Amino acid sequence: MDFDAFERDAWATNDAAAYEQLFGPVTRYVIDALLDATCVGAGTRLLDVATGPGYVAARGAARGARVTGLDRSAQMLAIARARHPAIAFVEGDAEALGLPDATFDAAVASFCLLHLERPERCAAELARVVVPGGRVGVTVWNTPDRARLFGVVLESARAAGAIPPPLPPGPEFYRYADDAEMQRLLAGGGLRDVTVQTIDWRTPIASVDELWHGFAAGTARTRALLMAQTPAMQAAIRDQLALALAPYRDGNAFMVPVSVKLGAGIR
Repeated sequence: MDFDAFERDAWATNDAAAYEQLFGPVTRYVIDALLDATCVGAGTRLLDVATGPGYVAARGAARGARVTGLDRSAQMLAIARARHPAIAFVEGDAEALGLPDATFDAAVASFCLLHLERPERCAAELARVVVPGGRVGVTVWNTPDRARLFGVVLESARAAGAIPPPLPPGPEFYRYADDAEMQRLLAGGGLRDVTVQTIDWRTPIASVDELWHGFAAGTARTRALLMAQTPAMQAAIRDQLALALAPYRDGNAFMVPVSVKLGAGIR
């Protein structure tokens, strides 16, 4: 199995409800910033790549945009179509969109790049399908020291002594958390006036169980790491996770730091 096949299989078989419970509120937090960066408003022809359950697509439609959502996961597309029947959702590949040149005024890919074997192709495709002067925007997670939602899980696995399973080689997960790498990616895809901004906030996590279940059932690479462990090692990781979350306790929840990079440019 190559990396692309691994990702396709992961998103075809993971638990969409687990993903949505943990990551839905987090990914929705940055949607308006993404749409602002790409000047999405009434009448904008918007392409939302890796639409998932349709979070970005729905927010764009609420602004009056004419939206097309695209995803390669039939599971996610079924959810998006059921929730937003007035929006056009199509199955497609972020690295080869299969859409005509200069079709959209704006194209966005929210938390998509880190799931692709060839993210450079996605950047070029996003630029290709927007009109001259059109805008492209992408979001990725910041590094684990800033995006503690991820950091506490990875550090807990290491502290427990978990051995990562062999996975197909793919792009470094946090490569585009580096501003220079993000700028090179978007400029290399054919965009000008590239900007990168950092968005920081804290998100409430109800319990250790919620965080564990979201990653163990609803992700790709981290799910593979956690599910490859023995029951005893999984229990040890959960114990470490409880310790790692303790400093973020705030009343009945944990307020965990999250950090996202948002890159945007103009064709």
